[in-house]
Amino acid sequence: MWVLIPIKRFAQAKSRLAGSIEPAQRAALAAALAGIALRAALPARGVQRVFALTADPAAEHLARTLGADVLRENPDARDFNTMLSLAFDELARRGATRICYLASDLPDVTSADVETLCAAHEGGLSIGRAERDGGTNALLFDAPRRFEPAFGPDSAAQHLRNAQAAGQPARWLQIPGISNDLDTPDLPAARLRLLTQGMA
Repeated sequence: MWVLIPIKRFAQAKSRLAGSIEPAQRAALAAALAGIALRAALPARGVQRVFALTADPAAEHLARTLGADVLRENPDARDFNTMLSLAFDELARRGATRICYLASDLPDVTSADVETLCAAHEGGLSIGRAERDGGTNALLFDAPRRFEPAFGPDSAAQHLRNAQAAGQPARWLQIPGISNDLDTPDLPAARLRLLTQGMA
């Protein structure tokens, strides 16, 4: 399995938290969360390679320091879904036969969660659904890709429909560390403070 972790520019990430966290703290939080995702994926059993998909030199440096590869964002991609489609197809072109998208804002994700996702996959499309809003925090599929990325409101349901319309089996998976993302400042204050300081 090859894992792809899209990482926004740290200075632009977590904009939904703008009302409660200062810009420098949001950048530090984004970097800490990206590190958590990379550290979860890299040692997980069944994972062969991990790629950070980014246009941020700081994120690229973090990824390479931790031992991940880097796939640079395509500047011609008109939106996030197009960018992911191009990235998925590029990984397949390089030889990936099983590809996992993993969000970079999962404060509790661990290697065990990634291993659980891998073990639960039975072909087709496996969708790690966000518990809070029905978004998509992980996708695992066999190459070549037979579905279209559909990130946006209620994307887990849309991914399910897209796969089924293409004649591909698909299922939701509820994995605790993958189901919980961070789009609102609802972590305990002490934990959030540690994250923004790069300590957790």
